[in-house]
Amino acid sequence: MGATFRPRTAYAHMSSHLSARLRLLSLAATAAALILFPGSATARTYTVVSCNSAVSYGSNASAWERYSNAGSTYETCPSNGGFTAGVSNRMTGQSFSGFNFSGHAFNAPPGTTITSVRWGGRVARGACYWGTYMRAMPSARTVLGFANGEHCSQTDFDITNYPITYGVPAGTTRLEQLVFCGAATCDAGAAMHSHVLEVTIDDPQPPSISLSGRMVSGEWVSGTAGNPPGLDLTASDSSGIQTIEASLELQRPTESFQCNWSHPSPCPVQASMGSVPSVAELSDGRHALRVSATDAAGNWASVAKDVWVDNTPPDPVAPEIAGGSGWRRTNSFDAVWADQPIVAAPITTVHWKLCLADGTCPTRGERAVGNSPELSDIRLPAPGDYRLHIWLEDAAGNQREANSAISVPVRFDPEPPILSFAPTDASDPLKVAVNASDGLSGVAGGEIEMRAAGGNTWHGMATVREGSQLVAYVDDERFRTGLYEFRAHAQDQAGNEASTATRVDGATASLRLPARISTRLRVGHRSQRPHRKVRLDTRIAASLDSTVRLTGRLTNTDGQPIDAGSIEALERRPDGTTPTIGLATTSRRGTFRYLLRATHNRDVVFRYGGSRRIGAASTVVHVRVPGATSIKASHRVVRNGDSVLFVGQVRTQPLPPAGKLLEMQAFFRGRWRTFSTLRTTTLGRWRFRYRFGATLGRVTYRFRARLPTEGGYPFIGGESRVVRVVVLGA
Repeated sequence: MGATFRPRTAYAHMSSHLSARLRLLSLAATAAALILFPGSATARTYTVVSCNSAVSYGSNASAWERYSNAGSTYETCPSNGGFTAGVSNRMTGQSFSGFNFSGHAFNAPPGTTITSVRWGGRVARGACYWGTYMRAMPSARTVLGFANGEHCSQTDFDITNYPITYGVPAGTTRLEQLVFCGAATCDAGAAMHSHVLEVTIDDPQPPSISLSGRMVSGEWVSGTAGNPPGLDLTASDSSGIQTIEASLELQRPTESFQCNWSHPSPCPVQASMGSVPSVAELSDGRHALRVSATDAAGNWASVAKDVWVDNTPPDPVAPEIAGGSGWRRTNSFDAVWADQPIVAAPITTVHWKLCLADGTCPTRGERAVGNSPELSDIRLPAPGDYRLHIWLEDAAGNQREANSAISVPVRFDPEPPILSFAPTDASDPLKVAVNASDGLSGVAGGEIEMRAAGGNTWHGMATVREGSQLVAYVDDERFRTGLYEFRAHAQDQAGNEASTATRVDGATASLRLPARISTRLRVGHRSQRPHRKVRLDTRIAASLDSTVRLTGRLTNTDGQPIDAGSIEALERRPDGTTPTIGLATTSRRGTFRYLLRATHNRDVVFRYGGSRRIGAASTVVHVRVPGATSIKASHRVVRNGDSVLFVGQVRTQPLPPAGKLLEMQAFFRGRWRTFSTLRTTTLGRWRFRYRFGATLGRVTYRFRARLPTEGGYPFIGGESRVVRVVVLGA
């Protein structure tokens, strides 16, 4: 459909060698540019090298991004003396429309500006309407070369072996190397090949340093108590970080980072220090941490933080029980000790353990210390004679269990609750009840758990108190068919605990699922194929805004209908919610009908909640809506060389925030082929112009627009209608 591109011999109409006069003109233009745009003389600059200048980095041109809408854009580096090599832009071999261009662009890192570019290469153009030049942005001022309509007496020059430094206007953040068609139509051709590219960048900002972690949080830290205090040390800069150094007393760890000067940001823009100072050998008290960083331009910054260090655990204490050390019927004890003088970090936590005479210690604990030195409401695990050991921890985390050698006796004699599972209630088979009683303080609460028979995983159940029982209900929609075992755990008001897994008669507490009458729910769109029975399709394709008529039936597993059953319809949303969108009630035959509008792709869950005797059931219906768009051609009959404008409006909305991706397709060689893609406006409107350039005779072309499946677009792929365009060739 389009004209076939046949490249001609490059620059057939251009001179293969430059005259001395043209070389002098190019040098004069260079001198003028240096006077007009003087480079920065500050010491905070660095230079990015590309192509032949980047020998140490593989002669790459990665700093220059392709920036073109026509012609040929490529990088052949190193150029090795090649006539058309380098960072190259060519528009040859054919005519080009106005404003067509081939180019490369260099972008300075955020917060920096470009001060100069050292360039060596060659430019050539066939006519004055061509531009072969480099310009600075955002000023759009020409830095080197020939802009279209300027220096019309010159067509080419070559300073490949004589690189020159060109200044750029202040505030330049981007350089664009362009071969540009500056007329309505430009005959071939023009080219620009850069072999030496050295961009000097001014970075006025020093690095940014971030410190976090307990070491610099203002809290007390210890290097001998457990894990060392954390320190996250990160430096960032748009040009990159070369080095980071930390200083803490005599410690001065330094870390350097590898830099590649062929990149606009040569060094890592964010770097973290892996080796940080230790506080383990420091004396107790305040110390100063200083961190400095240097960026690619040599800018230097530093920050300082105080580090509060305490590596010494608190002294031992001698605990006492408030009210004496006699036997008690209440499982609650208060312990006190003499206040400790604060030398460095304050006391924050008290640790304790309760030990038996045989030396075993079944209970351990810790608690934050308040305004007074006391440990209140200590509870024992079971009746007996225990000894309470206490040791302290300071704000830096220093604590030593060996300091708890001095202990005090603690005595307690309670009775635990009595538990047993009640028989299964035939009228409420999913109910699990546990008889719970306690002769002293009474039952405070408990929990019932279940597991598959022979399994190892116990599942907690939502348990409530109902009089003298603990009651829970089995979720038979969550658990599979089979035998399940139960156990119960309860505690009295004094904190005494008990558990059981048996019923009143001593049998193991168990229940076989399903305990309710099993049900079956079928929902879908009725369809009948030749020589086949009527079936209910659960995967349905429907056009936009059409009404999908669904049929459903609720029965038990024997096929007997369940009438007056309430069927709830819920829609699964992309955000994970499943709101209710409708209700239906079954007839005497267990059937119901439901109308669903095809506004977008929808997954609808139909659920019957069941009752105490009848089990629940659910099923899912998937409705998929193809994307749809209009299409219109500006002309139905055109001559070869003319263009046709296709326009349309996407009807299936909402659209993605950036508009909908659209594929233009043509029927070619027996199938539809995509020849271009575009994105609609946020309102769904789109335009596409196509020019016919290689048609012989009278040919009818078929076009359509296709909407592919896309994330964030709640429709499946769809196509527009087909439009035909007749092209009259030569």
